[in-house]
Amino acid sequence: MRTTRTLALAAVTLGLLTAPAVAQRSADTLRLPFEGAIATVDWHLDIRPEVEMIADAVFDGLVVYDELAERYAPLLAESWERIDPLTLRFNLRRDVTWHDGVPFTADDVVYTIGWLIDPETRHRQKGNWGWISEVRKIDDHTVEVVAATETPHDLMRLAYGTQILPAHARGPLEDKMDFRDNIVGTGMYRVVSLDSNAGIVLERNPDYNHGGDAKPASNIGRVHVVSMPDAGARTAALLAGEIDLLRNAAFEEARALAADPRLDMTVLQSISYTYMALNAREDTPNPALRDPRVRRALMMAVDRDALQRARTGGELEPRSPNALCWDFQAGCAYSVQQPPYDPEAAKALLAEAGYPNGFETVIHTFVSTRDYGTIVSGFLGRIGVRARVEAVTFPAYFQAQQEGRFEVLVAAWNAGMGPDSGATMGLFFAGDQRDLSHDAEVIELAQRSTTMMDEAERREVVRAALDRITEQSYIMPLSGVPIPTAHTAELEITTGRNSPQAFHLGDLNWRD
Repeated sequence: MRTTRTLALAAVTLGLLTAPAVAQRSADTLRLPFEGAIATVDWHLDIRPEVEMIADAVFDGLVVYDELAERYAPLLAESWERIDPLTLRFNLRRDVTWHDGVPFTADDVVYTIGWLIDPETRHRQKGNWGWISEVRKIDDHTVEVVAATETPHDLMRLAYGTQILPAHARGPLEDKMDFRDNIVGTGMYRVVSLDSNAGIVLERNPDYNHGGDAKPASNIGRVHVVSMPDAGARTAALLAGEIDLLRNAAFEEARALAADPRLDMTVLQSISYTYMALNAREDTPNPALRDPRVRRALMMAVDRDALQRARTGGELEPRSPNALCWDFQAGCAYSVQQPPYDPEAAKALLAEAGYPNGFETVIHTFVSTRDYGTIVSGFLGRIGVRARVEAVTFPAYFQAQQEGRFEVLVAAWNAGMGPDSGATMGLFFAGDQRDLSHDAEVIELAQRSTTMMDEAERREVVRAALDRITEQSYIMPLSGVPIPTAHTAELEITTGRNSPQAFHLGDLNWRD
């Protein structure tokens, strides 16, 4: 690994001596590389983070969460009110049009949410809207969203991922993927062209004026998103002036690139975090993990502080949640601390559990978090646990999940995307295939916490759930996810957003 990193840095250094890093500010075009090809910007049909970033710029929701001011703000709705514990009424803006000039109305909201909750609609994140009972049109500029049960994170679900879609352009399509041929939104950018090979070209929407400070528009006129699966090719393209931003680079690589005066480096912090989950269910592929002493030993073997420094060269202050939520998220409460790093005590626990010589296991992880999985494997090896790392793509991950093949899972989670802990509790502890503990007490507490409007009572229920999760060593948060980003020096990135991507397209601006 050290040899590979050295060779990569040498290649960067050679590139600095030979390549002209020429930005395209003169053409007012920002060029962004994504790892995979983009077939649509309809996030409801393709939930990859890259698609979500583009969709967020092309479409809008009823409300938006201002991550810098830490408050909900109007977007397509100019105001809202809670009529009763189950009903939110939204008064819609009257000055918004779709990119094709058609006025935005309540029909678009009713169409979008109605499609999302329709039993006949199939999409991977359908559970995000399972709390909605119905959506009602009061008049052309007023709608009501009615919950099936009290839902404290309802506004967050509407602010994140619920992009309102055009009833007139998408509704009549039998195959919703055909929407890619005529994409219209209300957002700060409109789609000029979309081609799986040539990429996506976006153009600034001159009529976008409803985002305010919460969702500001960029001063960049055009954005060209291209597919570049190979990391080395992306680095070479930045050096050659063919792209303007290299996201999620290795820290050392980004710092080496920033040594060139034509380039710069920004380290972003997202709301996402990495975690280690252990399959403690009765049907676990590794029976050793049913023993809480074994699970605690594995967690005590991991130096979380060292893991946090891995992506930042040890030069930035570590940032990690102390439980499966951030302290700033609504409903987040806990009192039991994570187990301390203590490999000798971990060995003793393994011996006590009947594994003095350790055992073999498999670590599943995403391709994007392979480095975390590899480091965790090294820590486990020090206590005699021989862990093979399988870094998989998202489709392979979901298949392994459904087949119940996870033993040790080292992955990243977007913390529910927003400022509420409810999504996390509902995802990890629902008693389904995603739930690796199937602890009846935790499931009951998690379900209660997602249907409580009183914040104080809700925090006490979440505290009881998170404390048991830590005591039983089911899941341990490992580290925040720093995102070293190398980019042209002509580009400025707004930082400080607690969002999954750490920035929105509106946060990318040409420097004054």
